[in-house]
Amino acid sequence: MLNKDYKTLLHFSEDWFSLGVLTEAELTQYGMQYEASIDKNTEHYRYCAFRQFLKRAPRPMDAALVTALYELGVADSDRAMGASIMTHIVEMPECTNEVMEKALHSGWTHLAKIVERKRSMT
Repeated sequence: MLNKDYKTLLHFSEDWFSLGVLTEAELTQYGMQYEASIDKNTEHYRYCAFRQFLKRAPRPMDAALVTALYELGVADSDRAMGASIMTHIVEMPECTNEVMEKALHSGWTHLAKIVERKRSMT
């Protein structure tokens, strides 16, 4: 198990680390969980890491981080999981108009509906 490239195995891009969403220690932990589990769906480990980050992230989140996290979802190799990340970001109270515009024109109907609902409430 030593020296395994869990970053590549679990499809974590460098952005996960530079944004502070994932640490090397957490990566090792997810890698070990992956090794021991019958669940080989790598997107489950990325989604778990994202959700754990949201729990500990300082709030309100600054606009640059909101945008970067949305783009993390856009870039994910699993479209459905990426859309789940994007949904979390669009639903956040600190979601910026810039990100809402991206979501509105993303091609994901559910994201456009969330944006339209949020805008109708203001």
